[in-house]
Amino acid sequence: MSQHLGAWLRVQRRTRGWDVPEMARQLARAAGGERDTLPALDTLIAYIRRWERDGSGISERYMLLYCAALRLSPGQFGARGAAGQPAAPAGATVAQPAGYAAPGSALTWEPPGSDPGVALAAVGAHSGEQLAGTLPDVLQAWDELMQRRAFFLGAGAAGVLALAPYRLAEPAPGDLDEAVAASAELITCCRRLDGVLGPGAVYGLVTEHQRRLAGWLRDARTADAWRQVAAVTADAGILLAWLSFDLDHFDDAAAQYRQCSELARGLDDVDLRAFLAGRMSRTLSECGRHADALVFADAAGRIAGTAASYALRSWLAVTRGYVHACLGPDHERSCRADLEAAAWLLSRAEEPRPPYLAFFGEPYLDKWSGHALLALAEHKVTAAVAEGLAAIDQALASWSQADVRESGEVLAAAASARLAGGEIGEATRLAGRAFQVAGATGSPRIMRYVTGLRRRMEPWRDSREVRALDEQLLVGG
Repeated sequence: MSQHLGAWLRVQRRTRGWDVPEMARQLARAAGGERDTLPALDTLIAYIRRWERDGSGISERYMLLYCAALRLSPGQFGARGAAGQPAAPAGATVAQPAGYAAPGSALTWEPPGSDPGVALAAVGAHSGEQLAGTLPDVLQAWDELMQRRAFFLGAGAAGVLALAPYRLAEPAPGDLDEAVAASAELITCCRRLDGVLGPGAVYGLVTEHQRRLAGWLRDARTADAWRQVAAVTADAGILLAWLSFDLDHFDDAAAQYRQCSELARGLDDVDLRAFLAGRMSRTLSECGRHADALVFADAAGRIAGTAASYALRSWLAVTRGYVHACLGPDHERSCRADLEAAAWLLSRAEEPRPPYLAFFGEPYLDKWSGHALLALAEHKVTAAVAEGLAAIDQALASWSQADVRESGEVLAAAASARLAGGEIGEATRLAGRAFQVAGATGSPRIMRYVTGLRRRMEPWRDSREVRALDEQLLVGG
């Protein structure tokens, strides 16, 4: 599908007599009043060349811009017609299955009957805050859910099925123990593949498997069977929410976390409930909603209390510390207290991690401590610059080679720290490495970090180092 999509994009452009720079200008025009949030024209040209080369890494935002520029409906985007021919004219019907996703790209499923205005709200957005779309509506639903006191056996299955592409549910397997164990192994393998290859490699598989698990959950006949299936269904939902988060689909991520939280209540799992509230806080902070993020971070802390594991409480503390840092210098003391607590708790964490928390350890703690300290530095807390840089460098030095995609975030953070210190040469080198990771894994989130760095480098645009970075962005390698 990826190679087909690249060829399709090229045919669409050439049919209209446009060269690549003109295609970039057409996308900018399609963004309308939001065109200022797009990357520079040369960066956009680099994107187009990469998309036409292999069809990978194109997010829903740019798919919608292409549809506007080419005067096609979203259902016609990438549609197969006669060999080498463009899709049917706008207005013709091109059937797509519910839950359609383009493997190898960042196109994600939209629920049948969803409001296209919701998707269009993201067009032209660049920062996480602008990409949030209808997140306040999801938050209201989440808030109502957090206040529930009753949970009915099997209620979670209906919610999970509502988020999955509609098909007739498969019957529960004869050997449920073996099926659940195999499902857990599959989710673990998908997490590893996501870390190496990015969300496009596993998104469709995880979506389909979560639908299957939700069907088993609905058909559970005993409380023990329900709990057994609910635990692995929640784990699959957490992974799917993370993939949506990495694709900058924050509403989908929030909805998935909400449904998983409902399952966690039925399981009476304190760690899982606290983790999901913490993930919602992280999602909100990525959207720039730091005050709301603090509400969820505090709620997660109250849920965890002292009953949750040391590792989970450490992760919650560093997550809350970052939120405090983003709220300004008045929160510096709270931020530093959270970072100290996170380090202390992690030093005592000897219990096995659940699958959804397996990523958390010293490198991750260093990374987010660095993020928090650098956020403080942005609020003129000058002592935090050197501290943040040291923490990020420590994370970079100890980062696992198997976790390719997230190394892009660490590289981008290191570049940001160097840029804050005026080290333009090192900042551009690290940004270039982050760009390579973003391209290799098809991560819109990492690409967003890179283009944000490039905009901050604009005062040095005529320097040799920044021109070299621009050339790298232009050729896409």
